[in-house]
Amino acid sequence: MLKARKANRVLKIPDEKKKTYIALGYTITDMDGNMIHEHVEPSEKLEQAEKEIQDLKEKLEEASKYAENADKKIEDLEKKNAEAEKEIQDLKSQIASAGATEQAATPAPETKKTTKASSKAEK
Repeated sequence: MLKARKANRVLKIPDEKKKTYIALGYTITDMDGNMIHEHVEPSEKLEQAEKEIQDLKEKLEEASKYAENADKKIEDLEKKNAEAEKEIQDLKSQIASAGATEQAATPAPETKKTTKASSKAEK
């Protein structure tokens, strides 16, 4: 047995009649009062749906603003990265040119070339 409620009317119905009373707009509970099916008026459903649509539109607006800001940040970071890469390359070329001029400015140490023949000649 189940209970069917509509407005202030409460009826005891057999389990087999549950679908019929749901179609008539009744709220169905078991004998202990546990909710099996809750009837919601179509106008209430419409209000809930409109509210949900409005909430989702607001969330979509917020997400699109966030995405626009993220795109701008990405673009700015890519520019900074390109500038940093160029600066790194400039510094590497400066280091390389400084190393080359330093080597040209310092004379190479004299090295004695010794061979077996020259070392024997000296003895």
